[in-house]
Amino acid sequence: MKLKLTILALGLALVTLSCKKQSVPSSHEQFPEVKLENDYLAFKDYATFFKYYQLNSTLSDSERVKWEQSLSFSSLTTLYNKFNNELDVLEKGTKESYFSGFKSLQQEYKGAILFTDDSYKINSSGIRESALANKKGIIKVGNDYLYASEKGITTYKETTYQKALEMIESKISTELNGRAPNPNSFTSNIGGWYIINKDRGRVLFRMKLYNINSPVFGYQSFSSLEGMAEHKNIFGTYRDVRMSANFTPVSGKTPGMSVWYDHIPADLSGDVKYINLNPNYFDGLYNVERFDRVLAISEGLQGNISAIDPNARGNAQFINYVVVPRLSNNPNVYWKTVGLLFTEFSVMIQPGGVFSNPEVLFSPFIMFDTQDGGVVNQ
Repeated sequence: MKLKLTILALGLALVTLSCKKQSVPSSHEQFPEVKLENDYLAFKDYATFFKYYQLNSTLSDSERVKWEQSLSFSSLTTLYNKFNNELDVLEKGTKESYFSGFKSLQQEYKGAILFTDDSYKINSSGIRESALANKKGIIKVGNDYLYASEKGITTYKETTYQKALEMIESKISTELNGRAPNPNSFTSNIGGWYIINKDRGRVLFRMKLYNINSPVFGYQSFSSLEGMAEHKNIFGTYRDVRMSANFTPVSGKTPGMSVWYDHIPADLSGDVKYINLNPNYFDGLYNVERFDRVLAISEGLQGNISAIDPNARGNAQFINYVVVPRLSNNPNVYWKTVGLLFTEFSVMIQPGGVFSNPEVLFSPFIMFDTQDGGVVNQ
């Protein structure tokens, strides 16, 4: 029932295997607003993209794969999962076969996955983006191309796929700081990873800010917190593992965040708004893989939430954020940076896996610098 309802929410007209072949609709008939071009998804416009951007995050892995297959599409998320499955097999072998095989995988997945000497990460700005992007991080919206890399999202306006690839190769970017989002754009300001080490485990968090400028929404913003946990295997490689996280009250203070604004009237210039976060923010994030959950949305998105997600009301995925009231009557105000305040976390990770590693408990910690990130040892 859950699968049927979720797919219905996306408008997927998947048929059962018992249906006659001639009754199966084409992918274009199933998804008139999104289609496959080359190996990337092309969305009709930004309103359509935002709808799928949110809705896709409610799918389980099996539901997401079925949706991709119905479009003959393979996402960056699917590629990343394939890499992890291949690494699982290597872990069962000898030291020599592991390092030899890992070296081959590094070459095969170069670009889609970022490698260090002892770890790796998907080259994407977040879970929602990687589920819609191809292996190069490309998504097409209208006549624009979005490039969702680990550093953030860049919008390349009114261009061709080849030109977009050339600009990406030249490392041309559009930094949001100090500049209003372009019309019909989706841009980001992503903080550095905050890493907490303990024993052979570690947890990583980062704050993310997204700005929207479209005819449907106008200037709107939302912030999310991305978290993941890793454990070092016997070969010295940090691998993704499951985690459970909670807010830990600091001296009785409610967890909060700050928002710095830009493009606002002179008399409000420099003002910072302090927001109390939903104390139930981590509800449901028990024994989960990497999460990317919305912390707060601007007031204008609340009125348009049905355009982002028709099933937002009553959906547990969307009860954890707070709504940030408008700072002024200027409709062009947007968020420039965000940060966490009075916010401690406690985390448990359960490596499990082939070698049944014991759980690792992380004492409460505070993210001191959510822009540049940092490293802490417990």
